Amino acid sequence: MQEEKEREFITQHLGQSLDTFGEIKLTESEDSRPGRYVKISPSVNIEKLQQLFHDHWLILQSDLLVYVTGRIEDDAAKRWEKMFYDTFFNKSHTTVVMTNGTYSQLTEALANAIQCRWNQKPYCKSSLLGIPIWQQIHNKEQLIGKMNEGKYPAIYTNLHENENVEQETLPLGRNHEYYALLNVEDYEKADETRVEIISALKERFAATWTPEFWTDRTGLKFIPSLHLVIGGNAATLIQVDTLTQNNQIIAIVNWKGATALLCDLFSKLENLSSS
Repeated sequence: MQEEKEREFITQHLGQSLDTFGEIKLTESEDSRPGRYVKISPSVNIEKLQQLFHDHWLILQSDLLVYVTGRIEDDAAKRWEKMFYDTFFNKSHTTVVMTNGTYSQLTEALANAIQCRWNQKPYCKSSLLGIPIWQQIHNKEQLIGKMNEGKYPAIYTNLHENENVEQETLPLGRNHEYYALLNVEDYEKADETRVEIISALKERFAATWTPEFWTDRTGLKFIPSLHLVIGGNAATLIQVDTLTQNNQIIAIVNWKGATALLCDLFSKLENLSSS
């Protein structure tokens, strides 16, 4: 019944995704949970997408919204995993963390952090929502079903040992219970387009998911949300630029990579303005 309602909603309100939606299981990880996925276009109706998440995918209302992007080094993965667990998933937090949705040391650290929470408390209210670029997904043909029917379930195969990967493609990140696969029209502007979708989603979530008890307790009409940028490369700087143009709150961690240069520039500008 739930699948039928979900299928009907997607085909009627998200018409650009008639053959690419359903349930996904990452075969490589036996302890991973099945997730839901849908392919969307840059022109997707954000209100309808949020309705799919809330009414059909049953993403729980959160008390913290975070978009995490950037890059971390292998030798720092365990440290970040612990920080993610302590900050986002420990105790009674209900956190929705949005990511780029494909495999990296960063998404792997988040996957391990939420796995720790699942191991302690199987009914965990927090979740990972991945928004990968459709053209960048390894083995994406495994996610295409029949017109108007989708795939229930899609058995998605991650990388096997010594398997070659197409240039500029990556497997989906582990332990994401939800994926919105963004099919971009202008590939050169893929990162900017994704950030614009994420910014619009975050604002929609923050404005509509605010429970009465939160307002009563804090006096705030919006739940807290931010974009967390860690390390990264030139593409990360493009995302930061798009976020600032969309008037988004950004926390930039002075780590290795492009954001370290950005933090250094901000520091020099601040010193110049105060001198």
